[in-house]
Amino acid sequence: MAVVIFLSGPPKAGKSRLRGDLTELLRRSTGRRWFVEVLSPDSEGAWTSDAWRMGRGPEAEALARRYKNLVKEAGHFFSPAFVMRKRAQLEGLLRWAELVIGDLGGIPSPENAEIIGAAAGHRVIPVVLTRDGQDGGWIKFWRDRGLEPVVASYHEALAAALLPS
Repeated sequence: MAVVIFLSGPPKAGKSRLRGDLTELLRRSTGRRWFVEVLSPDSEGAWTSDAWRMGRGPEAEALARRYKNLVKEAGHFFSPAFVMRKRAQLEGLLRWAELVIGDLGGIPSPENAEIIGAAAGHRVIPVVLTRDGQDGGWIKFWRDRGLEPVVASYHEALAAALLPS
């Protein structure tokens, strides 16, 4: 059984930065098969976290927003094909890896529920990052699925606290 940590929370709560912090910690660790996957079509991959570390965060976020809007305008944001592909990717990753970090993006949705269904039978750790004390509906999303999320605001020590030993 794999462990999957799902990152969720409202837009700009720090999910991408936390995902980057987790990636850096995992890169330095040994002996564990892991993978970090963006499960949202918002175009904010690991490259945005890397850009922040290089002092180019605002530029990267503007570019990601531009691509996100293009995807939305084309009608492909959370399309059935995207959801099916991401669910299949998650199923495969959970067969291979001991730990998967999945970034669900900023808006709880039926599409997210479909994607996380791939984690049935695995240990699921939902994380809700808050922004200005708001959770964007994510706490209810997780509780409706019988899961009690870890709720926190982003801080640099959070990644180390979340990783199972």
